[in-house]
Amino acid sequence: MSAEQPTVHEYAMGQSIGESVVALNTIPADSDDIVWREAVSAKGETFQIGSRAPAGSNDVELAARAQGIADGGPTASFSSDSTDSNVWSVGWPVGDGNWKWPGKKIFDELDIARYCHKKNPGKLNVYDYILYVNTNATRQYYFRDESGDSYGLWCYVETDHYVRFNSKRPTIVQITLTKPNSN
Repeated sequence: MSAEQPTVHEYAMGQSIGESVVALNTIPADSDDIVWREAVSAKGETFQIGSRAPAGSNDVELAARAQGIADGGPTASFSSDSTDSNVWSVGWPVGDGNWKWPGKKIFDELDIARYCHKKNPGKLNVYDYILYVNTNATRQYYFRDESGDSYGLWCYVETDHYVRFNSKRPTIVQITLTKPNSN
């Protein structure tokens, strides 16, 4: 482990217990505490976004906020034309089901504490792939894969967020960060 790469618990919890990855079987994507909504990708394909309800959250409010995001509703004002955008190249292939450190620049600039990109488990899934992202701030992200499609994810609470999607070339190659407009 490099000196730049803190453990999962150093950057997620502020302390080290010597772990560099955490198995994702502790946060199943089919858990009842994840609110799922359908959305449409840049190329017009249906995909799903999900957010894990943080402890003590109001489930009704969380569901309403998630639906507003999926519907493009008034919950927050985001613009893909915003001048306050950052575009970052990454190489996140479909992996082994463990949390990964995104690197210091991604952590510092995009507030992504950790991620995992893997094949969606199970035989009856509509979506082949799932991207797990843990964020430290309210942000709108667009994750673009090698096929050129991109999937928007609004992270409005500091928790785990999910994107379930189909792609012939699922490696995530670019992240665009758009901060909320001030209006």
